[in-house]
Parts: sequence; C-alpha cells; structure tokens
Amino acid sequence: MIKAFIKKNQYVGKRSWLFPTNNIRQIVLHHTQGSTADGAIEWWGLTPDKVGTNFVIDKDGTVINTIPVDSWAYTLGMSSISNNIPSVYKTTKYARNIEQMGISIELVSEGELVDMSLDKYLFEDGGRFIDKDKVTKLDKPHRGYTCYASYTTEQIKALKELLKQLSSDHSIPISGEHKIFDINYKALQGEKGIYSHVCYRSQDKTDLFPQPELITMLNNL
Repeated sequence: MIKAFIKKNQYVGKRSWLFPTNNIRQIVLHHTQGSTADGAIEWWGLTPDKVGTNFVIDKDGTVINTIPVDSWAYTLGMSSISNNIPSVYKTTKYARNIEQMGISIELVSEGELVDMSLDKYLFEDGGRFIDKDKVTKLDKPHRGYTCYASYTTEQIKALKELLKQLSSDHSIPISGEHKIFDINYKALQGEKGIYSHVCYRSQDKTDLFPQPELITMLNNL
C-alpha cells in the first residue's frame, strides 16, 4: 500500500458524530469512471466540493491511501435532488452522518460503456474505445447499461485483502451475501456492512456494477 494523502483542503477533515453511532460502520465501494488513479485524484483537486475516497485501487492492484481513515470526504450525494430515495434520508444532517460512517474505496475503471457492435465499446466521457478483452457484458442491464470496463484480476485481489484488513480493524462484518447493486435500506439506515455507491443513490449512479468475478470474491470472503 502507498500512502499519498491529498491536501487537507481537498477533504472535509476528521470524522465527527451528530448522533450516537460514533464509529466507522460501513465500507463503501465506488469506481472512478476514468482510466487512471492519477486522473481521479487530480479531479478531486479541481473541484471545491471536497469529494474523494480514502483508498484508490489502480488497475495493476496498487492500493493508494489518499485520505486518512480517521477523516472523510463527500462521496455519496444522498441529498441530491435527482436521488429518488425517501426524504428522511436526504436531510443534510442525516446524509452527512452516513457519509462519515463509511470508509470509501475507489476501483479505477472507465465504468459504463456504449456497445457500438463489431466488438467496439465506447467510453463516453473519454471519447475512445475499450478493447474487447477488457470489457464485461452482462446478461441484463445494470442501471441501463450492459457493457462495462472490467475490474481487473489484480484489483479484485487487492480489494479482497483491503476488505479483510478494514473489517478486522473496525469490526465490520464482511461474510455472507452482499446485495450491493441497487438501493439498500440497510445501507441508508447506517447498518454495518459492505455496500456500494448505488446502495445510496437511484438511477443516476452505476458504481459498482455486478461483475461475476467481483461477486464471487465478495461471496467468498
């Protein structure tokens, strides 16, 4: 693991607690919708919104600790107007607390792709094509897309070890079935566990997507 903390003005700061769940309870998984760890970290520095994650896992499996675990940044956007969840979970106070309960992890990945047929898969934001052998095609759409840039074998292995370590450090259960690919009320209610961004957001987010290799890893933790 590499420690490369971003500047303190790029994240909110130390965790503080507004109601009595005064510990880290959740691990929240994301993907970057970009091609490199450097690109994601650079973008955090360009926005004033204090967004970021505690860890980034690059495609080669390198784990970068970008924000100290005792600190946090905005990652979920639960209060977003477009987020179609019950209003009780969207108040500023409540959403801020849920943000602070979670350790956030990004997998570097371009995310959703447009299938152009003839084995061409377009990364929309980058305006370029992704090689066929780096694409996962799902049997049914996830958040409106069937094609995604695959999480690499190295990333999934590194994520497994990081989850085991964080679970041990913070007494977060990681075994069992992980229903993390759609809205999850256990996540919204602050229950302990592993979740992903889509557990907190409606159709405007796609991370994570249900890659079979990732599901197998999670189910065998």
